Amino acid sequence: MSFEVVAASRAEEVRLSAWQHAVRTGLQLGAVGLFMTVVGILGMFNNRPIIVGLLTLGYATLGLTVFTAGLLVGRRRLFPTGQQMLLAGATAGLLAALPVAALATVMIFYSLRFIFVSLDPPLLKMLTFGQQPALLGVFYLLLIGPVLGSLGAAFLMLPDRPRRPLAGGLVAAGLAGLFQELVRPILA
Repeated sequence: MSFEVVAASRAEEVRLSAWQHAVRTGLQLGAVGLFMTVVGILGMFNNRPIIVGLLTLGYATLGLTVFTAGLLVGRRRLFPTGQQMLLAGATAGLLAALPVAALATVMIFYSLRFIFVSLDPPLLKMLTFGQQPALLGVFYLLLIGPVLGSLGAAFLMLPDRPRRPLAGGLVAAGLAGLFQELVRPILA
């Protein structure tokens, strides 16, 4: 008896529908975003500008998490039409932004610093985009989730010819912004 036969007989294959995959992916990346928020990664990254006055590493990380939800949903190409894939990407993006938005909503009404020291007022200001009232910022966060999720799914619908240089350019711009303090003296 060969190893493949034994392994195949023992393996349990879980079949998910396309929408179950989209929901699961969104919730998993929502858990990642929530974890990064609670342990203080987003708060630390928010102090590091990528584009000064416009984009910080904290916002880019949070946005990339939601964008990746749509990207992962679109990567498997489980949906027959482009509109369904965009809708699934938007659903995954909303579900990825939902746990972080829920945490921000709780932080508006209750201080959670006695549990997690990183959940401080500057983090709440970041999560709500500095909006007053803060619930408006939570609404913006929930609005940005589906937009970035559908952009992630739409990115994979692009032909290879424009998609590859665009991806490389975005990665290079992000790395240049991240390491700007190291690059600036070299270029000077």
